[in-house]
Order: sequence, then structure tokens, then C-alpha cells
Amino acid sequence: MRAEALLAAGNKSPAQNLMAQPPIQQTLQEATARFQSGQLHEAHTLCGQILASQPDHPDALHLLGLVTFQLGDKRTAIGLLRQAVAAKPDSDQALFDLAQSLRATGQPAEAAAALRHATKLWPDSAAAWNKLGNVLRTIGQRGEAIDAYHKALSLQPDHVQTLFDLGITLRDGGNLESAIDALRRASELRPDNADILQHLASALRAAGRLDQATEAYRGALSMRPDNALILHNLGGTLLANGKPDQAAAALQAVVALRGQSADAHHYLAYALQLCGRYEQAKTHYLQAFALQPNLYAPRVGYAVLLWSMGQRRLAWDEFFKVGDLQDPLSQTYPGKKWDGSDPRGKTILVYTQGLYGDCLIQSRFVPLLCQRGARVLLQCLAPMVTLLQSLGAEQTLAVGTPPPPFDFYAPLGTLPSWLGITFETIPNSVPYLSVDPQRAATWSPRVPHDGTLNIGLVWAARDHSLRSHRLEIFAPLAQLPGVRFFSLQKGPESSQTPPAGMNLLDFTADLQDFADTAALLQQLDLVISVDTSVVHLAGALAKPVWVLIPLQPGFYWLPEGGDCPWYPTMRLFRQKRWGDWQTPVEEMALRLRCLLRGDGKSNGPGPEVKG
Repeated sequence: MRAEALLAAGNKSPAQNLMAQPPIQQTLQEATARFQSGQLHEAHTLCGQILASQPDHPDALHLLGLVTFQLGDKRTAIGLLRQAVAAKPDSDQALFDLAQSLRATGQPAEAAAALRHATKLWPDSAAAWNKLGNVLRTIGQRGEAIDAYHKALSLQPDHVQTLFDLGITLRDGGNLESAIDALRRASELRPDNADILQHLASALRAAGRLDQATEAYRGALSMRPDNALILHNLGGTLLANGKPDQAAAALQAVVALRGQSADAHHYLAYALQLCGRYEQAKTHYLQAFALQPNLYAPRVGYAVLLWSMGQRRLAWDEFFKVGDLQDPLSQTYPGKKWDGSDPRGKTILVYTQGLYGDCLIQSRFVPLLCQRGARVLLQCLAPMVTLLQSLGAEQTLAVGTPPPPFDFYAPLGTLPSWLGITFETIPNSVPYLSVDPQRAATWSPRVPHDGTLNIGLVWAARDHSLRSHRLEIFAPLAQLPGVRFFSLQKGPESSQTPPAGMNLLDFTADLQDFADTAALLQQLDLVISVDTSVVHLAGALAKPVWVLIPLQPGFYWLPEGGDCPWYPTMRLFRQKRWGDWQTPVEEMALRLRCLLRGDGKSNGPGPEVKG
């Protein structure tokens, strides 16, 4: 809301200038000056003086609406702005300020209606279309917002704010390349704008163009060298690009700026951990815990660090106590948390924490609790309900569904501690999940069994972390004869173009939940994937699965070796040095060639694949 625009608007109408007597115009100028200098009460008084003699003075109503809004009486302010619009319908600024006030007070639909009216009054106003796009984006009408932005740009192609807003909207909708084009154009028009460069960098990173993202973040940092957010995002991008030493330098600068931030110490600890500087990493993890003891993610990272340092027992205990840190049921059901006492005859609500992969690998503990005589109610994320019904719980229900009466509750991740499970006694009998027969009947005809090896493929993790890659890294596999690939990739990355020669079938649009994915996996001979939930699902179904593991692995994968203690049918292909994924993929290709030459035994329609 710009008071100078208001004052300019007051000079637009000659008829109004003739009607306005000099004292009123002088008082309005004084009121505007007071408003701009933050003297709100004085501005309020002066506007009142004008309206006492001329109650329908549009510019005084407009300014008084702005002043009243700033003073906190937002309802009255909106009423005054409506009066200003009614008194002077050709004032675009009054209508824009009314829309902004409505949006700021949680009335975006009303704001959109006001701006739609503005675009009818001034169809050639790029500003009106831009503001309409912003409100439409707020209420989730992304497609209409993009149309409004394009209309604004057709009227004013170099409108920087519209290019910026369009770029953000496209990025958030997953249209990354178009987002990059819009944001790059905005940045070319305003090369001195750090905000535009930050958002351009964000889109570039999401698109996997990490070198370009790094350059954009560094450009923004050159303008704002002490901006902790830019430094943090730069550090994260360098980590994702396999440059932990450079990332650590950026994140050390974040800690220097925000030394009392637990998050800052956590991310620096993680970067140092990836560099192999374990003692320094441990220091910053402990500093993060001192500042905020119940942080979940740093505790997981600390457990992985202990694992890497060879302290297996401490790492195990740390990891499986993390579930106690985030306990959303403690306030709802005080005193009902299970303490490991005899569960026989008791009804225990077990609820899942963490991501899908954590739930899948830890779900093996549910049958063990049932074997001890407990009646288990299992609560999990909705896409997993049908799949996890095969675990044998008395009832499996989605998070948010009120459970039936129970005696105790327990986070799934704490069960190993209470059941006495250690690293040496990991229950790894598979399969411990099974495919729903109806889903199996649906998916069986869709996968040909003609002697060609059917391989499921996943190339990107949801968090764009070090586990994520691009489909092109699997190019060495594409040249092998006798292989048919099936995409198991969901999300924006699923649209990536396969490398030359890869026969890639894609049924992912029909995968509605994990039960569908399990049914498709059952028809495949092998799954090849980065570290995502799909590898846990394949392992739990006893399917052969090959996994690309980064140089610094997650907790479940141990620091070294090709076997996995959790899944007998899994084979790990480890990165040997940062940035080098060609070597482990070529190892996969070599192993696959051996298989295709017949080094594996036949088990029916396709060759047998050993983990």
C-alpha cells in the first residue's frame, strides 16, 4: 500500500482538483507525509478533519483506510477502503489496496473477486493481472494464476515482478524448466536482485542442475555476504553435488552468524560427517543437542556418525531411542505409553514415525510383538494401510483415524529396545510382507513373461539429497540386450527422458498406493534403485534388489560391504568417492551381463537373480 501512489492519484482528476479547496489538499498532503513517516495517529486526525467537512472525499477515505489498517483495526480499514472505491471507481490503487487488505486478513477469495473486477475495469493493466495471479496462487488456483501472469506479460513483457511471481509458481508446481526460464529472465532484467537469484538457484537445484544452482547462490551471496539463509542453501546444494568440503565451509559461516541455532550446528555436523571429520562432527551434534535436546533429525545423524566411527552398540541404542523424542500421543493419552512390560493379553497401539522407508523396514517388528501375545493395532500413513494388513495386526488403520480402545501405545521405532533386539539379532527372515491377491491378479497380465529380464528402476529420492540422481546415470544398463525396464519412479522426476537404448515402460500413473507397487514388484525379476522406500518394499517381499549407496551411507546400510543384514535378497553397490556414480553403476552393469550370459540358474520365465 503506497501513500505516494495515493497522493498521485489525488492529482489525476481535474474535476476533483477543482472541487478540492486548497486547505483540504494541503491537509491531505500533510496527512500523507505523517503516514509515510510513521506518525499514524497524527495522520488519522488529519484525515478525520477532511472527512468532517467532506465525508465522501475518496483520497481521504483511502488514506484513512491505510492508516487504520496499520493501527490494527483491520475490519474498519476494509470498510473505509470499500467506501474509497465506491467514491472513486476509477482509482486502481484504492482497489489494489482493498484487495491486499482482504488478502492480508485471510479473505483471499474476496481479494480475488476485487482484482477480477480490476482487470475488467483496466484490462490493459499488467499490475492488475499480476496481483490477480498472486491471489489466485494463494488460494491454490495455480493454473489460473499462471494464465493471469502470462496475460500481464503479454501487456508488459519485461515486468520483473510478474516474471518473478510466475517463476515461483511454476517451480512450486514442478514445471522446473519453465520456472528457470522465467526467473533467469527476471534476473537478467534485475541482476542486482538477490531474491530473484535465490529463487532461480532453488529451481535449478530442484531440476538437478547443481553447478548452475551453486553459481546462482554464490551470486546472491555476493550481494548479501552475511545472509545465513543463502549460505545454508548454498551448503545444501554443495552437499547434494558431492562437495562436502565446500559445503562445510559455507555451513561454518552459518554457525558463525547463528551460533545459537541448533539447526545450524546440525547441518554443519552433517557436512563434517560427510567429509570424514568425525570428531568435529560429533562436537557440533552435541552442541545442537545442548541447544535443543529433542531434535529428531540430528539424533538420527548422530546415530549414523557413531555407526561410521565403529561404535555399533551405541549407534543402535541411539537410533532406536529416537522414537521417544517425537511422541505426538503423549498429551492425548498420558500414562499409556508402553514401558516394555509383559504385553500378553494387552491391546497395544503401534504407530509409525519417519518416512515410508523407516516404516517398511521397522514393520518387521510388529509380528514379533504379536507373537508375545499382544493384540496390535497398527496406525500408519494411508498409502500403506492395505499393504501392512499382511503383518497380522488385529487392525491396521490410517493416521488420523480414531483407534478403538487400547491399553498402551508405542512408536514403531522403539520396539527393538523393548523387544531386546540388537544388531546381532536383527530378524531378517523374508518375506514378511505379502501382496494382496486381488492386486496381484490386476498387475500380473501387465508384465510380459517371455524370457526377457524385467527390471524395476528408481533414480530419485523425494528429498533431492545425496541419494538422488538422474535417470541418465543408468545409461550403462540401457545397452544390455534381453532387458526390459519398468519405471517405479513417482513425482516430478518421473518425466525425465530415458538414455538412448533403454526400453522403459511406465505404469506409475496406476500405482495408487504401496499395495499396487508391491503387486507390480512381484511380477519383476529385479529392482535397481537409489536409496528410497522402494528398496525396502522389494526387500520385505524377498525380491532381488540392487541399491546404489552414497559414500556416507544411511543408518541401515553399514559403513562397508555389499551384503545387507536386514534383507538377504539385497545387494549394495557403494560409491567409492564423491561425485562418482559411474563406477558403482558399471559394477551393476557387469553383474547384470554375467546374469544375462546364464551364470544364474533358471527359475521359470526369466533368469534367476541372486541378491
